[in-house]
Amino acid sequence: MKSLLLTAASLVLLTLSITKPVNAALITLDDKNWNITWNNESFNNLNADSSLEAQPWWGSESLAVEFSNELGYLEDYDDDGGFGPKFAFASENSTVSWANTILPSGYSVESLPVADMSLAYAYAELIEPILVNGQAWDISWVIGSFNELNINNLLDIQPWWENESLAVDFSLALGYMDDGDIDQGFGPKFAFDNSLSGVSWVNTTLPQGYSIEQLPVGDMALAYAFATRVHTVSEPKTILMMSLALLFVFYKRRPLKINVKNSL
Repeated sequence: MKSLLLTAASLVLLTLSITKPVNAALITLDDKNWNITWNNESFNNLNADSSLEAQPWWGSESLAVEFSNELGYLEDYDDDGGFGPKFAFASENSTVSWANTILPSGYSVESLPVADMSLAYAYAELIEPILVNGQAWDISWVIGSFNELNINNLLDIQPWWENESLAVDFSLALGYMDDGDIDQGFGPKFAFDNSLSGVSWVNTTLPQGYSIEQLPVGDMALAYAFATRVHTVSEPKTILMMSLALLFVFYKRRPLKINVKNSL
């Protein structure tokens, strides 16, 4: 039976007036979507499980610069004012090397003996295309109010619009992602309806599961999901490749004809 859940967390969301510091952002690099998050802690503590060394830019200064520049400057609320999250790419003894953006623009590459100092270190999670009903989709999200994002009907043309069950399918296929909005512990919102009673959406919850909610939050900045269809190899091209393969096999199996010209 359909149920719209008004949880305690939702009531807090309605009355929240102070935005929490942003600690996540979505970027696209080389046609791949990455969810970038950061933690304020020392390198040594964060890397106790080698998680910083597992980041895609580890060992590559140039790639660290690319990720940092794509993210741009964001206030990370660490003690290193005027610098964005640190994309650490090397360490030796107590020295850590990183790339980060500078306020208001540009970037820096530094190596400093600060392995025990609490700073904002970046992490990346690759957002793979999800599969829903046999179709692959790229999922992204934007933090903004429903009313602003839907000015050009961008939200109500999403494939799950007016289809709660499909919104659930998309949300579960994506799984929980830290989307950086004020609604902590909930993933991006797959909005499927808007009425006088409020915006209706599905989103995943931490650590697992999902919730369906309807709240009058049309003017509140939240993370709303968008989908882009991933196009596969077209059928005509597939047929052409199969035809060429069959043609190759056919000629491979034909007996070899040798024409000998009598020049006598």
